[in-house]
Amino acid sequence: MKSKTFAAIALSCLMMPPQIALAQNLASQLIGEWKQTSTAQKYVESSVVTRGVQRGIAVFTRDGFFAFNLNRTGFFGSGTFKVEGEVVVLRYEICSVREWVGQDRRPTMQVDNKVLTWTSAQLRDPGGKAYHDVHTLERIE
Repeated sequence: MKSKTFAAIALSCLMMPPQIALAQNLASQLIGEWKQTSTAQKYVESSVVTRGVQRGIAVFTRDGFFAFNLNRTGFFGSGTFKVEGEVVVLRYEICSVREWVGQDRRPTMQVDNKVLTWTSAQLRDPGGKAYHDVHTLERIE
């Protein structure tokens, strides 16, 4: 009986779409506390990158909640999250940017070892140029 159960589980894992497996893996990798070590703006057209030092913290919980705070800019936000492939859907319940409350933001996130790279969806600067914010965070042990 155990071998049949094991075979059924193994078969279902093999038949699982890769994006679901990746999403589950990323979701489990995100769980915990992260300290921000750097930030950058990468411009879409020119590929110019401006770097800065930004300190902050992000927390992701097993039950699907997140909180994020940037010390220097005063940005903060919290709410729920779910993973769709490399995209993490952040639904802000509280945010220092009032327009984001009740909305979903869809950054891409990647975890490599103990480093989280968080890339925002496309934004525009005051001059109308498109860019992405790229945040680098390290896991707090």
